[in-house]
Amino acid sequence: MHRATTNKTGRHHGSPAMCDDMACILAEEDLLRLSRSITVIGDIAILSLPSGIDTSLWDMADALIAQSKNIRTVLNKVTGLEGDHRVARYQILAGSGTVTVHREFGFSYALDAREVFFNPRLASERRRVAVQVSPGEEVLVPFAGVGPFVVPAAARGARVVAVEKNPAACRWLSANCRTNGVDGLVCVHETDAAFLPGL
Repeated sequence: MHRATTNKTGRHHGSPAMCDDMACILAEEDLLRLSRSITVIGDIAILSLPSGIDTSLWDMADALIAQSKNIRTVLNKVTGLEGDHRVARYQILAGSGTVTVHREFGFSYALDAREVFFNPRLASERRRVAVQVSPGEEVLVPFAGVGPFVVPAAARGARVVAVEKNPAACRWLSANCRTNGVDGLVCVHETDAAFLPGL
């Protein structure tokens, strides 16, 4: 998300969360801190609020929905990443579902935020890795998740072995390979990458 700025009229500009409705319910210093605490995956906004912001979560969720045409659901992250599958728990503040489609550099990734780990802030890193892949290469992707490293590599003509131990992530990964037209180049293994033979 872009950091908010204030022009000479005192109006805030930046990410969708920084629109007028949010400026009305938050102090300016809290507005700046909040801009670093929102993650957008597809049409879902996830709040991970820093301590000290004394504002209703429901008010913030309503403001996000009202001001951001691309946001359908607002979640509050109530735990850190937990368990072997590194999935957080969320409270639904607005909207009704946690399934979404995230688009990144021309590819689409369907996922359920309650079931899988996905970090949209790694998009540039994923792009940097993908452009180094050549057609015909064999690529191993451990901890494959829903496919954000897998799909771009396969789209460049590589044959990809994707390893992921979260069953839900494997289902989304297989579906995303089909959606993006690379399923013929990807072999998905539902297992722990730490126990792959030869590694």
